[in-house]
Amino acid sequence: MIILTILSSISLMIWLYLALLHGNFWNPPSIKKAKKISKYPEITILIPARNEAKYIKNSLMSLLRQNYEGKYQAIVVDDSSSDATLKIVKGISKKNNKIHVIQGKVLKEGWTGKVWAQYQGINLIKKKISE
Repeated sequence: MIILTILSSISLMIWLYLALLHGNFWNPPSIKKAKKISKYPEITILIPARNEAKYIKNSLMSLLRQNYEGKYQAIVVDDSSSDATLKIVKGISKKNNKIHVIQGKVLKEGWTGKVWAQYQGINLIKKKISE
């Protein structure tokens, strides 16, 4: 009986500490509202794609539905796809000026596919920035 009383007392003391001294542990911290941005940065999304015909349309349409208030564009680098990836992206890019497509060059020796496609896309972005 004494052990039960001691355990109950300890439990009561812990709860009293948490409720009275620790201070509102049950309340979530207040979240400050973000300040309104006067000018959103321009962004470029680089998408290396190889044999993505099954997914690329949904991915690009989802990207176009974003509510980003700044200017943005997506550059799709087709990495020698053997399916309809390039055709699908070209079709979407004709209807929307935010989507651009480039047909990647043949893989150079010493490079891996996706890294090579990213490299080509980054070089294109750098070239456009410097113009």
